[in-house]
Amino acid sequence: DMVRTGLGLDEAGNAKDALRWYMEGAEYFLRSLKLDSLNNAQKQKIGQQVNYILTRAEEISRARPRLSAGRSVYVPFTDPRMDSDLEGFVIVERPRKEGPGVMVDEEHPKFEQVYCIINGIKHSMRCSPPSPHPTACVGLLCDDIFDETATVCFHNTDARVSHTGTAPRQWIRSFEFTSYAPAAFRMLREAAGVSDESFLESVTRYSLHELASNGKSGSAFFASSDSKYIIKSLTLEEFSFFRTIFKDYFYHMMECPSSLLSFFFGVYIVRHAGQADPLHLVVMDNLLCVSPGLRLKELYDLKGSTKGRFTEPEKRKSPYTVLKDLDIVDRRTLCVGHTYRPLFTQLERDTRFLRTHDIMDYSLLVAVHEAPNMPPQHTPAASVRANSAFRSDSGGIAARTSTGEELGEIYSIGIIDILQEYNLRKKLEHSLKTVVDAPEDISCLDPTRYASRFLAFMGKVISISELTRL
Repeated sequence: DMVRTGLGLDEAGNAKDALRWYMEGAEYFLRSLKLDSLNNAQKQKIGQQVNYILTRAEEISRARPRLSAGRSVYVPFTDPRMDSDLEGFVIVERPRKEGPGVMVDEEHPKFEQVYCIINGIKHSMRCSPPSPHPTACVGLLCDDIFDETATVCFHNTDARVSHTGTAPRQWIRSFEFTSYAPAAFRMLREAAGVSDESFLESVTRYSLHELASNGKSGSAFFASSDSKYIIKSLTLEEFSFFRTIFKDYFYHMMECPSSLLSFFFGVYIVRHAGQADPLHLVVMDNLLCVSPGLRLKELYDLKGSTKGRFTEPEKRKSPYTVLKDLDIVDRRTLCVGHTYRPLFTQLERDTRFLRTHDIMDYSLLVAVHEAPNMPPQHTPAASVRANSAFRSDSGGIAARTSTGEELGEIYSIGIIDILQEYNLRKKLEHSLKTVVDAPEDISCLDPTRYASRFLAFMGKVISISELTRL
């Protein structure tokens, strides 16, 4: 009966359910071999049937959609061959430590975006082949690995999807989800100690949280429910520029596990049918993700310039308010003790990479956390980059004096906004602004002078032993 049921489902095209019945039939056969009531002829007949269904089960397993770089896989939303959760993710409010952001549920205007992001990442990673080379052989990689793309096509057969068992509230359009350089990014994740399973658990198991954006670019920001990752939209200009530097970025991050540059875990494209402008996305580590028990005290965005680089006092009501260069000069010095030299050496190495690739307008993001009565400790779970020397103290750098005295604070430090090329538009902006202001005061400088000013300013606010308290 089990075999006949499986055969009927198989003929009807329902390979996934057929596979289940086949395997249950095989399991029953193995149990039945122990029954004394069966004679040898009956056991032989059942054995022949099981041999067939096991052969067929192997064929079905091999036929399950696998994604090859540079090719597309067609996946209907209701495809029975794939996991049942292909039709959506469950909208569940996961317990989340205090922080900014609003969970994206079915009532949220960006629900469709989040739906495409979660299902796209989930199924493109499940279908993609493993990394072709171990991390130890990165020097032998073929250049093609940095330009490969892999696309999963999601076709909504009825144009409506329900996620919570209730009536559908939003229409989900058919879309294509493209992973850029999937094998290379998998190697980067492996080098950072992030497995596919943990990455999917963080990014795709629960809905995302939309974050407010204070930048001028208008980029959309989302945080994973466990706050470990930030998903940011890219402009076409940023995406195109990233493609030109990705190979060098890859090798830089492989050679510098403690690099302060934004760590990119994946770059993706969402394209709806008939849509002229696709959505480009990057998944990054979240610098604000530290050990439980720490409380965010101040947040700084530092460029090294002074023109307009301050925050009005009336806007400093929340610790998530971004303060700027002139604010930190008036308020404090970052005291890192014995970490000063390796930290500054890495800053110099990272800015040299940025300068070499004509990148400017980047910032040093500094989050100051209070750690009352809590000695810094190595907590790998606090950060997705636990192998970084600058994430080993509860997810950041402990504030210390030159003698090693703990000062009750943790600093999370990283270089962000690293995809701005010094292009013709920026050169024109520089020319116009220098008519009014001194070149050393404005943000828009050529990469060489920008890097020099950036490092000089960081040398003033980062110290070995001095700490200015409020």
